[in-house]
Order: sequence, then structure tokens, then C-alpha cells
Amino acid sequence: MDEFERLFQDHFYATYDYVYYMLGNPADTQNITEKVFHKIALSYHQWQEDEPVHASVFKLARRTTVDFLGKGKHHATTITPLSENMRSVLYLRFIKGLSVQETAKYMDVTPKLVSAIENEALAKLPNEANTTEAPSRLNGRV
Repeated sequence: MDEFERLFQDHFYATYDYVYYMLGNPADTQNITEKVFHKIALSYHQWQEDEPVHASVFKLARRTTVDFLGKGKHHATTITPLSENMRSVLYLRFIKGLSVQETAKYMDVTPKLVSAIENEALAKLPNEANTTEAPSRLNGRV
């Protein structure tokens, strides 16, 4: 097995999961994931050795997804008030379980900026405890 095949096996599912989290559409997710690995195949020999491979793959997946979203060709099934940066931070922090420092490295930003983006994103998420619907849905089951 060559290096690219190994990289593909090691990072395909994590890349697919991230793109799906960002887009919410399986068809678009498959297309973007294929583009990411096509780009990797074309440029793998030029990658910097000072950065972990998983961080390089994530950055490429993120850039490719953001470019796709910017072109307006997506058919996202979810509507969210969060920017791509906010969704990326929440994905890395809470789904992948990365620290603030690790997330900063993946996104090429400072840890302070990661914390600020995370706080802003969490503040924008709906809070069921503050809605009038929450008590009626519980129907005394507390």
C-alpha cells in the first residue's frame, strides 16, 4: 500500500463526516470529499512536513467546503445562523473533542480567536430552556 492509499484510508471518514456536518447533504458531501482527495493526490508531494497530515487534510476539506458554499451551488438540508467558521469550531471542539489549542492549529488561527468564535457560536444556538415551548413538551415528565 502506498502513502496516498494509507492517507485515504486514515482520513476519508473523518473528512466525509466534517463535510457532511457542514453541508447536511449526502450528494454534495460525496462530491466535495472526492474533490478533497483529488486535490490531495495532485499535491501530496508538495505538502509541508512540519504540519501533521490530519491538520493538512482538514484545512483542505474546510477550504474546499467553504469555496463550495460560497458558489451557492449547495442544497443544504439544514438552516443555521452559524457561519462556516463557527460550525468548524463547534465541530472540532465538540464532535472531534479537540482542545482550543488543537482547534487553533487546525484552523490556522489563535487560541483566543477559537474561544471567541466558540462563545459567539454557542450564544447563537437556540436555547430550549428559554423558549415557551419547553415546559409544554415536558408535560410533567421532569
